[in-house]
Amino acid sequence: AGEASITPAFSPVVIDKVIKNMVDNSKRPWERGTMMEAIIEHERPELSVFGAQQVPSLDEMLADRKDNGPFQWDGSAADPASVGTAAMMHAIFSDSDKYKDAVKDELIYLHQDVPRDSSYEIISHRADEFQAWADFLAMVPPTIAYYGVYQSDGYERERALKFAWRQCQGYRDILRDPDTGLYRHIMEGPWNDQGLWATGQGWAAFGMLRVHQTISKSAIASSLTSEAQDLLNWTKELIDAWAHQLESGALFNYIDRQDFEDSSGTAAVALASYRYALITGTTVHESAEKALRRLTELVDDDGWVQRVGEHSPEAQSFVVMLDVASREYYNQSGTAPSLPTSSADSPSEPTDSPTPAAKTGNCHRRRHRRRM
Repeated sequence: AGEASITPAFSPVVIDKVIKNMVDNSKRPWERGTMMEAIIEHERPELSVFGAQQVPSLDEMLADRKDNGPFQWDGSAADPASVGTAAMMHAIFSDSDKYKDAVKDELIYLHQDVPRDSSYEIISHRADEFQAWADFLAMVPPTIAYYGVYQSDGYERERALKFAWRQCQGYRDILRDPDTGLYRHIMEGPWNDQGLWATGQGWAAFGMLRVHQTISKSAIASSLTSEAQDLLNWTKELIDAWAHQLESGALFNYIDRQDFEDSSGTAAVALASYRYALITGTTVHESAEKALRRLTELVDDDGWVQRVGEHSPEAQSFVVMLDVASREYYNQSGTAPSLPTSSADSPSEPTDSPTPAAKTGNCHRRRHRRRM
């Protein structure tokens, strides 16, 4: 096999187009937060917790910020926090009081104003009443953890890192499906979505790995080894979503339903799989390689990820981060992906059933939902 640096899964020309579409179309808070993480990992990997000519400007987002409130208000308590890591990075490197104050206000808002569960330990994804969404784990815990490592007071540092871990633990307790070990999409509150949304598995796995890396690379890592191991164990549960992989290499939009092949969820779980392999020093799941090949087929000549509805900014971001993680993995291992050619020659609707067979459910896209 050749070196990954010589034979990348995605060509630099394609990834440049994917990035342009990602930047031009990321408008909502969680889209922008995911975009910023992707740019940091792609352009300045040494600044990410896993490792931009400049972090994208947050001025536009801060202009919409409420006093002592979230970066952007969209009814979700969690989504605006997704830009927190990029904001803190900008504050550190620019020594800007504006960004420091914005981050502080965001954390105050999360700690003091957002509803919590009955134990008063777990923060709500929604701003009006307690509700748990799988997406939350990529938005809030990484920001809390990243904020924690920059606290000069040792007690406050440990408190923040443990609080980030506790959010992951609490959401797992609420969302985990006992039969599969995967996470339901939305629980608690006035309505639920108990389906096993593929992108939700990816959001949660990637978010917990970011918390793991922040804890493991902190000054107090030796006192939090148990928490760090928990995060790896919980991530592994979600990577096991590959048990439901289609023959094409993709995952269904909802893993427990035979609805439609979804590139966003497939890319998110593949991204987490490569990062998990890099962190643990293990061989990447062969299903992640199969997914990588499928995704190279589903990025068109204009740099748009297909099979996501019309367009999905977060799918663009997931593909960028998957490209970074897979290149890093193959460069470190000295190998290139050894993948069978997919049986799907064009992006037609899948007819495959996952193994084991999924339960049939209603077909609807959560990808383009409004976060109510």
